Amino acid sequence: MDRPDNFRIKRVEQEAPDIKRFVFDEVIDAEPGQFLMIWVKGVDEIPMSPSSIDPLEITVRRVGEATKSMFKLEEGDYLGIRGPYGSSFSVNGEKILIVGGGVGIAPLLPLAKEARDHDLSIGLGALNSDELIYLDELEGYGDVFVSTEDGSSGYEGYITEAIEEINKYDSLYACGPEPMLYNLFKQVRETDIYAEFSLHRYIKCGVGICGSCCMDPDGTRLCVDGPIFSKEELVDTEFGEYRRDSSGRKEYI
Repeated sequence: MDRPDNFRIKRVEQEAPDIKRFVFDEVIDAEPGQFLMIWVKGVDEIPMSPSSIDPLEITVRRVGEATKSMFKLEEGDYLGIRGPYGSSFSVNGEKILIVGGGVGIAPLLPLAKEARDHDLSIGLGALNSDELIYLDELEGYGDVFVSTEDGSSGYEGYITEAIEEINKYDSLYACGPEPMLYNLFKQVRETDIYAEFSLHRYIKCGVGICGSCCMDPDGTRLCVDGPIFSKEELVDTEFGEYRRDSSGRKEYI
């Protein structure tokens, strides 16, 4: 297994009340959708997909012990990083729809940048207007529409409800809460739309050894076989029903 390298934080930016962007000097050799293992020294190591590759940036929501510790870091501090690992997005078709839920838009930014010369639409959903991140950057890549659950910006409700005529797209790429992903999956499952989804599962080693991220029923390892899966790969799996916590117990979605 690779050992993490020390990456010096160049800049920290507050994107939303509980979301920060960490910017580094380094460029990382990764493809859109792949993930890194981020070592918060003395705390934990967690997987994250970069929100930029050149230069390296990661976007973090404060949700657990590791991310709470990251929020205390400042310019000049260091994080341990190893990777990249896993599969990546592949751009297919001309008329493309990208959908991000909350901080799930972050791993889609490199893909949006890559697909900006296509006929690109981008849907961004959040709890409220304060949680809508990267709008200015996204508007430079394609046509953007937004939703907020409280109606403070854009469509009032879920981003999956704000999508008009999904069948007009050649391909769909999505990252965010699994109920959102599963809703999109059901919408495109029986269509000719090419679709890829970025999944989140508990990842410990990142290289396919420990089995912590295995998915039912066939033991697919998210860290090496994913985290990007086509719609065909997700048929008859645990996707949309449950995942497992750090102890292996089912967490129903």
